[in-house]
Parts: sequence; structure tokens; C-alpha cells
Amino acid sequence: MGPLDWSTACRILAARDTVMRQILENVGDSQLRSRGEPFTCLARSIVGQQISVKAADTVWTRLCGLMAHPMSEALSPRQVLQQGTRLREAGLSAKKVDYLMSLSHWFAQNPQIDEQLQVMTDAQVIALLTQRPGIGPWTAQMFLIFTLMRPDVFPVDDLGVLKAVEWLYPEALLEIDTDVSMGRRKKRALAFSERWAPHRTVATWLLWRSLDPVPVEY
Repeated sequence: MGPLDWSTACRILAARDTVMRQILENVGDSQLRSRGEPFTCLARSIVGQQISVKAADTVWTRLCGLMAHPMSEALSPRQVLQQGTRLREAGLSAKKVDYLMSLSHWFAQNPQIDEQLQVMTDAQVIALLTQRPGIGPWTAQMFLIFTLMRPDVFPVDDLGVLKAVEWLYPEALLEIDTDVSMGRRKKRALAFSERWAPHRTVATWLLWRSLDPVPVEY
């Protein structure tokens, strides 16, 4: 499959799905944009785990300030490694510091990893990244969307995506009730997402926008 083609994906989704067409009309010219640099994207994902977007932005700002690093530029593994345990001063937990240090060592010892990630399949990227401490399937899927901009990613572990599907498409969960398990919800949502293939990345982004019009970068 080729790279993400935003215009084509939006045109096809709008033609197929009236809900998607309405969301597209609401978001206007706003669209998904790549964060671009693998190490920085993964580091930000680790920083943002299990805290609010606002809190994550605050910690990231402190982290960049600690390193005297411009927030608009990519972070290097060497910069993180030089700080060591001082990373705690940015408001990171000891566990997140360990995760960042492990990630930094991995990138520093494998300078070719950026190029390798570019040519791997989605499944290979997820399998490789989830071997790293602190990186689970959800983080790997965010990486596929926001860094590699792969065109057909549906992050079924994302609670916002599940919420949007169930809210916008009640027919997706015909037997929904308060006792339905999370596993069943995910299976139903994943099966329902086939209607948007092979443009599920754009569909996912639009589902997020239906809940929050302000784009979030992971």
C-alpha cells in the first residue's frame, strides 16, 4: 500500500459515509500532520502515558527546558542520555525515566532504525516497538499514524475511537448493553471499521475530531 493520500481518502470516505462527510465539513481545512521524527515521537508518547494532554505538554516543556532544547526541533537520544536521572526534575516518574533511557540507548546503538521503520509493514513496526519497555500496542499504533502516517491504521485500543464509533454509529453495536465486555466492544468496532478500509487512518482522525475539534499530536 502506498503512502497516505489525504485528499483521496477524504473524497472516498465522504462519498461512502454520510457521518464522515459531516465531520469533514465541520473540520474544514484541518488535517492530520506527521510529527516526522521517530525518536521524538516515541519519547513524547512515553511522556504522555496515563496523564492528560495538558499535563503531558507541561512535562514535555519542562523536559525540553531542562536540556535547553528548542521545542520545535527533534530531540536526540544523546541529549536524553546526558541527563540521566535529572529527567525526574521535569516531572517524570522513575518508571518513565527508565523507559526514556532504554529508548535512547536503543536508538543510539541502532542508528539505522529510522530507515528500517520506514520500510517495515505495520505489523512488523508494532512487533518491533512493543519489544521496548514502556511501548505497548496503542503507542505503536499512534506511531504508525502520527509519525509514519500509514494509511490504514485503526487503533482499536483507543477509548476515544471506541466512544466515537458507538456514539456516531449505534448500528455498529446492535446488542450493546451495560454488561458488554471491552473485548466484545473492540471486536465489533474493528469489524465495523472495515467499511473505511483502506483509509482507516483518516477515518480514525475524523472520529477523534467528532469528540474534540482540536487536533492532538502524540
